[in-house]
Amino acid sequence: MFGIIMITCPSEFVETLTTTLLKKRLAAAINILPAVQSWYWWDNTICSKEESLLLVKTHTSRFCKLEQIVKELHPYQVPSIVMLPIISGTDDYLNWISQEVNDSVDS
Repeated sequence: MFGIIMITCPSEFVETLTTTLLKKRLAAAINILPAVQSWYWWDNTICSKEESLLLVKTHTSRFCKLEQIVKELHPYQVPSIVMLPIISGTDDYLNWISQEVNDSVDS
């Protein structure tokens, strides 16, 4: 099964997260939405911050390792790392994702 993992982060961490996930074959492709406004509760206060949103295309089997790497690199105490399932897609594209994040690749 395939999924899209959504990760928000400060823009200065986008390149590090993106290149690390790709080099470790935890992602086949990553789209970056460079300016999203995030509003959230933190320490009993409503906060807002401009962040980037990463849309990471991968196989669901890669989530745990990806989560571990993101938590190691991410500046937030509690980073937003959420996976949504890909219910359907073209065979060519899903096969490509599978090849790019193949578990047998040495990461």
